Amino acid sequence: MPQRHRSSPLRLEQLEDRVVPAGNISVVTMGTTVLVNGDSANNGLEISLGTSANQVVFRGLDGTTVNGGSTPVTQTVTGGLAHLRINLAGGNDNLVIANRSAADTHWPGFTAPTAANPFTTSREISIDMGTGNDTVQLNNLDVGGDLTLNLGTGDDTAVAQNVTVAGDVSVDGSDGNDSLLLESLAVTGDTTLTGGKGKDGYGIYNSEFDQDVFVTLNRGSDQVAVEHNHFHGLLNLKGGLGTNQMTRDLGGINTIDDTLDTDKLANNLKRLSEVDFSYTGDTGPADWGKLAPAFLLTTIGRQQSPIDLKTTGTGAAVSTNLPTLDFNFNAETNVPFVYNGHTVQINYPTGSTLDINGDDFTLLNIVFHAPSEHTIDGASFALEMQMTLKDTDGNVVIVSTLIKAGAANTAYQPIVDNLPDATHTSKTIPGPIQPEDLLPTDRTYFAYTGSLTTPPGTEGVAWAVFKTPVELSQAQIDAIKTAIGPSNARPVQPVNDRVVFIDSTP
Repeated sequence: MPQRHRSSPLRLEQLEDRVVPAGNISVVTMGTTVLVNGDSANNGLEISLGTSANQVVFRGLDGTTVNGGSTPVTQTVTGGLAHLRINLAGGNDNLVIANRSAADTHWPGFTAPTAANPFTTSREISIDMGTGNDTVQLNNLDVGGDLTLNLGTGDDTAVAQNVTVAGDVSVDGSDGNDSLLLESLAVTGDTTLTGGKGKDGYGIYNSEFDQDVFVTLNRGSDQVAVEHNHFHGLLNLKGGLGTNQMTRDLGGINTIDDTLDTDKLANNLKRLSEVDFSYTGDTGPADWGKLAPAFLLTTIGRQQSPIDLKTTGTGAAVSTNLPTLDFNFNAETNVPFVYNGHTVQINYPTGSTLDINGDDFTLLNIVFHAPSEHTIDGASFALEMQMTLKDTDGNVVIVSTLIKAGAANTAYQPIVDNLPDATHTSKTIPGPIQPEDLLPTDRTYFAYTGSLTTPPGTEGVAWAVFKTPVELSQAQIDAIKTAIGPSNARPVQPVNDRVVFIDSTP
């Protein structure tokens, strides 16, 4: 049999390329153990918490049925879930385990009762993805024992974020070109990551390991990125056959209490801060997930932004009484205005806040995209202005204003008069500038849960997109576009099972 061609370390198959129809997942509860088995088809499954700590919900994705039905299956595990054992067998499978369903909105004011609780097992989670090109997402889990993940054969991708493991972590890449991201993990036991025979890309970021960590990359040209972690035990990194790389000056950007042992790994992989992206070519949006393990959600995430916001037809926004956006923005002078390599960005002084249901979000920055990233009923706009805000718990809200050509806008003129660009990367807006004046008068807005629109594509972002655009003159629009340079709008992403809301308040 001829050897299969091996592509880049982070090659990912697009979901739309899958040709085998979805099949069925069987779920059986035996005491405090839940057994999950797939068939040979391409299956999608989401596992999340129900309305109580003893309930687990299994929801088929992309046409997959669960126990023969098209509706989610809720299993009540008396005394709490101890063991979760999953075998998805053949096919190109997509597995998501999270504390809450991706179909739920995370928007302030619509927080589900279980939102703050991690998905918990008192003992183990064991996952065997079987054959095929599979994806796995684990988010906000609390595992009382061991976490075992066998990616099986095929080109597989796994992302684990915000996971606490009281036992050991074991990931076996087996055959294929595998991609793995471990971010914000806390592991009490040993951690063992074993690569397969393909070109693998592994990333470990912002995590804490109480015991020893072993990473063994077998064959192929592999990469292992290790940044900003605390290793209380030893860290052993071993490359295999081929050209292998690890993060440059790895020992200097991690805390390692014991020994750092490396073998057959060149010390020349770029740090994450040095990995650049663009909007065209090999570093464009379609390939962001290939640039670094930390960017994998941009390819496999199911809550990515931007999206098309629909007012009619299938998938239309649901009309509801959304929370009032209470802006408490200060007019400021001498505001920093920079060109950040991808857009023009106003870094706003601290003290300006947005109140949503009593939660204060502080304005961090204001950026522009050309053309707009979000669309309404398929229609794009000349520009999109995005205000990024964050509360003290780290929750992010992005308030978006769409911009179209029309009359000149005096509120935007201080911005237009002081635009930085790729040549003059830092300017100042003398001001005074009042951010609230940049928003439309009609504050009707769409609300949905999405992500950052640039790498790493972090999800769980609450978006508020005003339905009514503001007008700028064509000259004002052209000036901002010129400062930005090449178009910097990420294409719209699948809505998947998310619900989009629109404010019904008169």
